[in-house]
Amino acid sequence: MLLKLVLTFAVLGFLAEATPHKHLHRGRKGKPLDMFGNEASIHAVLVAGSNGWFNYRHQADVAHAYHTLIAHGVPRENIITMMYDDIANNEANRKYKGKLFNKPHGPDVYQNISIDYKGEAVTPQNFVAVLLGASASTNGGSGRVLKSDSNDNVFIYFTDHGATGLISFPEATMTAQTLNNALKRMNQKRKYGKLVFYLEACESGSMFENILPTDLNIYAITASNGHESSWGYYCDTDMGLPCLGDLFSIAWMEDSDVEDLTGETLEKQFELVKKRTDKSHVQHFGDLSIAQEPVSDFQGSKKVYTVGFENREVNPRDAWPSRDIQLNYLKRELENANEAGEERELQRQINAIYASRKQMKTLFTRLVDELVEGDFEERRDILKTHRKLTQFKCHNAVVRGFENVCMKLASNEDALRWVYVLANLCEEFEDPEKIIDGIAALTMIEMVLPVFFASFIPALLLCGKKKAAQQNLQAQTRFDATNSSLDPLKQRTSRRIAEASVSQPCQARETFQPPPVQSTPLQESIQQQLLQQPSPQKASSHENKTGSKVSLAQRAPQNSHHSVLKPKAQVPERVPVKRKAANASEVERLGPISARDDEKTLEEGDPDRVFPLAYVLKDFKLRSKERTTDQSKKLVGIEEKMKTTRERHKSPGFKPDRTQSNSDKEPYEERVTRG
Repeated sequence: MLLKLVLTFAVLGFLAEATPHKHLHRGRKGKPLDMFGNEASIHAVLVAGSNGWFNYRHQADVAHAYHTLIAHGVPRENIITMMYDDIANNEANRKYKGKLFNKPHGPDVYQNISIDYKGEAVTPQNFVAVLLGASASTNGGSGRVLKSDSNDNVFIYFTDHGATGLISFPEATMTAQTLNNALKRMNQKRKYGKLVFYLEACESGSMFENILPTDLNIYAITASNGHESSWGYYCDTDMGLPCLGDLFSIAWMEDSDVEDLTGETLEKQFELVKKRTDKSHVQHFGDLSIAQEPVSDFQGSKKVYTVGFENREVNPRDAWPSRDIQLNYLKRELENANEAGEERELQRQINAIYASRKQMKTLFTRLVDELVEGDFEERRDILKTHRKLTQFKCHNAVVRGFENVCMKLASNEDALRWVYVLANLCEEFEDPEKIIDGIAALTMIEMVLPVFFASFIPALLLCGKKKAAQQNLQAQTRFDATNSSLDPLKQRTSRRIAEASVSQPCQARETFQPPPVQSTPLQESIQQQLLQQPSPQKASSHENKTGSKVSLAQRAPQNSHHSVLKPKAQVPERVPVKRKAANASEVERLGPISARDDEKTLEEGDPDRVFPLAYVLKDFKLRSKERTTDQSKKLVGIEEKMKTTRERHKSPGFKPDRTQSNSDKEPYEERVTRG
């Protein structure tokens, strides 16, 4: 009899361990009981998968969820948190240093929170290790993992960016295949009796649709369907912070904060959250029968009313699309900016976002053009429609290939919005190797070659320009030696240009010259005739000290408008400009060139006419001033004359003489004859 009793309990224990079951009985406080009357424990994993100031809301959501579970009686030792922890003490959070808010002017949710995995420890590998209870597989962090068994309930809450078939971590991504494989392994290792998964991310429905089995005792709720964005909430506030939370997350947490969770089922919470989250379509997947269980089985059964998190209606101005939160925040800051420097920096960041979006659109459009050989409508269908993901193995391979040969999706939010194209290509071809080869070829064209041309080719051009500039300087040195009688100021100015072209070839004007114009036979004959004509100057002006003749291009006429002439091969043909030379009388009248005039001449003047330009500018200013003074005096005289005439006309007894001028009283006949 005793042996039979022992065998009966052994069989029942084996069945209880082998098959996850639903709790049919409850204790006095509404806590679930297993078949032996023992209370089932609640274990929770809370994950914020992002970092950076503009993702403020994700860490605030997790901190709020932590306090919600603690308030409802979930033991601290049963809660594992993962968050980068770079927001509360962020430099941009100067006004609220060391604090996090999940509601405008609400409680500080960062206070008394325990974080197990921070910074670089927030990874998909650690997340999987925590779920499977494999503490030896963790890398960094506290090393804490789930200690649950088949009698316990597990609640998982994850919030971050997402895309078709993947969710993001700070430096990596996790695909739907990887996540669901981890959940299946949890079931095989009997790590839970029932599991509820709340997922906040864009296109989060694609993480469970068509892949999560219904026989694993897992119930999942997502913030959106498989092809739409989730929404940030509490965005347009007077606190000067980015969005404080996410609409779906705020909806379920603020409901749990004020409800008696023992009397509210998961299905009821799903309907309430679905109604409040009116910007996206909340979905649920898996074993839908678990929705009849009370929320208290997964979030705690203690009755509590959390002050400061009262539920309320959605204000449309408070909700922004998750993928536009950074852009909208910058635009709001730009509207409120008071300094020009701050406005320029904000506008620069806004332009960078638009440029990145344009680049990603071009990249994925060309990828489709590279792979799809069909007509325009077929390519347009892949680019515009969001097909339901079914080829999860291909999708996983293509995402990994894209990140290996192109870019990390986790660090580029603009690329995440185009991941559905990769999913569509998998549905179209079901051949990951073909897609990855196309990505590799396109990456070489779009990214590697532009970097090559942007770095190597300009370096070659720079070397060529510098060599030409050195030749210019050598020619200028020979010219100075040949024309020693030239004004020293002209020599100094021309040499400054030549030296600047060597030291800064990209900024000098004469570093790159067009090819010289070939002279026609007629032009050559005219040049020869000019050379044969006797010069009014001394013979030394045609010959240097060694007796060799100087070419026409190397001579500097004393009475020419040119101040510096370079060899013909270095200077393109220009239309001559009539400009007076700066002789001694003009220098005496205008005064010496100031440093400021010299600078302006070097920057704005024609390099071939540098010296006289400064004097011409001064001469123009003085003549304009004198002309303005003369005109003013003339106008004053005319006004005085008109005033005298008006007073004479107003005097009594005045009779105008039609035969005489009112101005000078000249007889009419004489005026006609003289005119």
